[in-house]
Amino acid sequence: VGPGFLCQPSEEWPQQPANTFKPTVPEMRSAATTSEPVIKQHQHVFHADTTAVGWTLAPERFSSLRHLVRRSAWVMRFVSNCRLSIEDRLGGELSVEELQEAETRIICTAQQVEFADEYDALQGQKPLPAKSP
Repeated sequence: VGPGFLCQPSEEWPQQPANTFKPTVPEMRSAATTSEPVIKQHQHVFHADTTAVGWTLAPERFSSLRHLVRRSAWVMRFVSNCRLSIEDRLGGELSVEELQEAETRIICTAQQVEFADEYDALQGQKPLPAKSP
């Protein structure tokens, strides 16, 4: 199943032109024309620097927050299952708790990235910077 070239060494795979990703989702078209990643969910805009440490998945690659949350929850379950014995692994559909945990992690990561100075100050039990909103 799948393309036959996958059975060959990677050196023999067909060459693909660089940067072939063409966003088709309206929310991502504006991000493709600028250098700033954007995800829109209803009227809210989410900006994030995905080069920062902590992002498991690049938020700008998803058409909605719901898709990002669900994909993150699946990744978190996979990582968790890799650490468990076969008998203890979770299966089936995602639970509400798994989805809530994924959403919380996404929000925490976004806050840590966008408010890095404030986050570092709070972690070090220092006063917040004067420019803090």
